[in-house]
Amino acid sequence: MESDKKNILPALAAAIAAMPDPKKNAQNDHFKNRYADLGAVLECVFDPLAANGLVLTQTIDVIGEGCADLLSTTLWHVASGECLESRVSLRPERNTPQGVASAITYARRYAIKAMFGMVDVDDDGNAASQPRQPAKAQEHGTTRMEWEAIMDEAEDPDQLRAVGLRLAKARLGAADKAALKARYAERMLDLTPPQETP
Repeated sequence: MESDKKNILPALAAAIAAMPDPKKNAQNDHFKNRYADLGAVLECVFDPLAANGLVLTQTIDVIGEGCADLLSTTLWHVASGECLESRVSLRPERNTPQGVASAITYARRYAIKAMFGMVDVDDDGNAASQPRQPAKAQEHGTTRMEWEAIMDEAEDPDQLRAVGLRLAKARLGAADKAALKARYAERMLDLTPPQETP
């Protein structure tokens, strides 16, 4: 049975609030666009995770004959051993060492960005190195979605209240805050046992 998430979820919420979005630092010559490479993504998550007692691991499972088939991305809460995991299938365009390595790097980058609700941003001075701003969260909706997922993982009112305390400090737009406040109330009703009438 999967362990509860009472320790990892508040730590995750705090880490996400402190994470900047990665700046676009690489050029895709095929599509003529810029993107944040794996190093830029990892640089954004390392310090906020470490500060909140979290460790990120990524492992590859080989299911077929000599082919990397599955990437597992796991977020660990060091003190409790609790974890959150996601998996994605790897489908290299070419079954060569270079093709497989490219697929792994691509999958690693997007798995991390999906887990923490990150989006690539253009580097405007030091803007990309700062924690996420409300306007960006409103535009892409990723931060709100992360908070909704964290609230949905709460298994009792105490866990949800802990998430609510972190959420109250988050920098969000008015529309996102209103929607999350309503979602919080719904989840609290779901998790609170009905009162018996005398």
